[in-house]
Amino acid sequence: TVASDTSITVVVPAGAAGVVPILVKATEGTSFSSSTGQFTWLPNPLLDLSIEATSVKAGQRLRGSVTVTYPAPDAGIRLPLTWTSTPSRSNAVLVPTTVQVGAGQTTGTFEITTFYQSTAEQLTLVSDHGGVGKSVTFTLTP
Repeated sequence: TVASDTSITVVVPAGAAGVVPILVKATEGTSFSSSTGQFTWLPNPLLDLSIEATSVKAGQRLRGSVTVTYPAPDAGIRLPLTWTSTPSRSNAVLVPTTVQVGAGQTTGTFEITTFYQSTAEQLTLVSDHGGVGKSVTFTLTP
């Protein structure tokens, strides 16, 4: 897309980082393919994964967010979200499996639902995008 007389916008295909040749078509002709006619793109790395508290009482909700380095494309970005607990209990929390960063945004939010546990539990959330992984830990108390 031509943004101005001196700027164009290029949408690259989804996938790994890489180099793609760029041919410019103008009324005067088409540019030739060379190493100077290439565009290198990088993935949109995960900048931050955060939660609003490091400790939460069972039964309460906890909000979190992911932040990527650059604004998301028109379709947005869906980042994976996984968790583990110590001791291991699969029924301690309800965590979404993905977090959506909306078009043009750099941050997406999510909510964790916690359930009653008779003992304290440490939980770790993990997300990754663009070759960068982040984790954050919180304690669930009875």
